[in-house]
Amino acid sequence: MQITGLLDQYEIKKITGILRKAPFLDALFGALSDEKQKSLLSNCRLFRVKPGEYVINKGDISSWMYVVLKGGCFAYIEKDDRIPINHLKPGDIVGELTAIMGLPRTAFIVANFDEPETLLVGIDFSVFSNVQDSRMDLSSKILVFQVIQRTIFKRLRSVENELSQRGINPIHPSPALETPPHYMSQKDQLREYMVNSSAGAASLMILSDQLSNYLN
Repeated sequence: MQITGLLDQYEIKKITGILRKAPFLDALFGALSDEKQKSLLSNCRLFRVKPGEYVINKGDISSWMYVVLKGGCFAYIEKDDRIPINHLKPGDIVGELTAIMGLPRTAFIVANFDEPETLLVGIDFSVFSNVQDSRMDLSSKILVFQVIQRTIFKRLRSVENELSQRGINPIHPSPALETPPHYMSQKDQLREYMVNSSAGAASLMILSDQLSNYLN
């Protein structure tokens, strides 16, 4: 696996043009000014992964989340499993739920064996989740969490809908998508977004496991 800084290789306009082909990153960069986009990119890394190489190992704890740019990955519960539980394609997000919740990784993520190379952009989530971290300002962190929160809840509703269509009752009540009041301080707003995103991530993990168990 080759890991490099994005700004070490590309001009900012060129790399943002590439990254914005992924819906999550498009929403993220679309909410930030050019200066704040550069600040975000300085905390991102480009991962070039060979076929069959592990991107994430089950049980590891990491603050990094990834977006697939090219190629793809497979998710396995155990290393010797023959059938993956998920196929991740360009534009998909990898590892964001456990990064948000600070939990051990729940699966092995392996680069597609049939692709000559898989490219991912890695984002250090600790930059956003630590209120005291000065690498990004509070207003940028709030914007980032707004995008992350909407992304998680969109996926949550999709899983809920699929469970409903299959006649399955969700085993965990979904939290409401809430927006912190404007009169709150930026620090308090950020904490509210963090709590709401974590609650959504927890619900999504539970419902995804329920759907996976049903399909298996």
